[in-house]
Amino acid sequence: MKTAVCTLYEGSYHLGVGALINSLIANGFRGDVYVGFRGALPTWFKGEKVIVEGMDVGFLMTTKTEISIYLIQLDTHVHFTNYKPQYLLDLIQGPCKDYAALFYFDPDIVVCRNWNYFDDWMQYGVAVVHEIVTNDMPVTHPLRRKWEQIIMDEGLQVHHKMHSYVNAGFCGVKREYKSFVPLWKQLLEVGQNQFRADTTKFMTQSRPFPFLSADQDSFNMALMAFDLPISEVGPEGMGFKNGVVAMAHAVGKSKPWNKSFWVSFLKGSPPSFADKMFWNYVTGELVLYSKASIQIKRAVIRITSFLGRFYRRN
Repeated sequence: MKTAVCTLYEGSYHLGVGALINSLIANGFRGDVYVGFRGALPTWFKGEKVIVEGMDVGFLMTTKTEISIYLIQLDTHVHFTNYKPQYLLDLIQGPCKDYAALFYFDPDIVVCRNWNYFDDWMQYGVAVVHEIVTNDMPVTHPLRRKWEQIIMDEGLQVHHKMHSYVNAGFCGVKREYKSFVPLWKQLLEVGQNQFRADTTKFMTQSRPFPFLSADQDSFNMALMAFDLPISEVGPEGMGFKNGVVAMAHAVGKSKPWNKSFWVSFLKGSPPSFADKMFWNYVTGELVLYSKASIQIKRAVIRITSFLGRFYRRN
């Protein structure tokens, strides 16, 4: 049975998508990739227009390793971070309905571990990774108590007593656990309709608002309320700390493809692990930059990483 990976992008994030796909291929993924997008096609895309079941305008590119990359043009005013559960649901009910599993990755993530690791991981439940920020969130935390109240008001029950806050930039859903996706969508809509969370924005209001990050807070609520298994990995799963690193997540406003590493170094911030991993995967089946640009950028990363041993912000 096939496995699919999906992501969403607009603007310069097409570079992140290209690096993600290169990293998937390099680490042994052999399946289909679905990319929802707004705006222009990526510069690396070389394909043709096709019909994608149940979706809007689509395009198809096939790599040398026979991975099919479907680009789906989306028409929505919702911020893409809050569009994730709807997008996943459209895929599960449409072109991916017969797939064994569907994985979602944010477009600023690259895979760092062999795909067999992910295939094994998803067998144990919905695969998720802890945040590094506010990671420690025990069952008695007031925000989690508020989420419990929201869950019960929806006629649902809390099935998982969780102790950590989870990052919504990744999830792996086996077909047997696909009911997680509409549950996530349901709770996100509670935030939008009952709490007036503005889903056209990345974040709204401030804590203790229970839908500050509408997609991620509803994602955590859905994990609590899900009546089937989940499988949690700590922050090391996204490269936020040392350990068994499965992927590198370039969080924050400054992304590896638009960051000035010299400016960042002078401010006391040498290249991060995610920065290095992105530039490691700009080469591959998808051509993202010229050879000269890659050589120059990698040299700058090596130099600023070395200097960063002696000069960095505390």
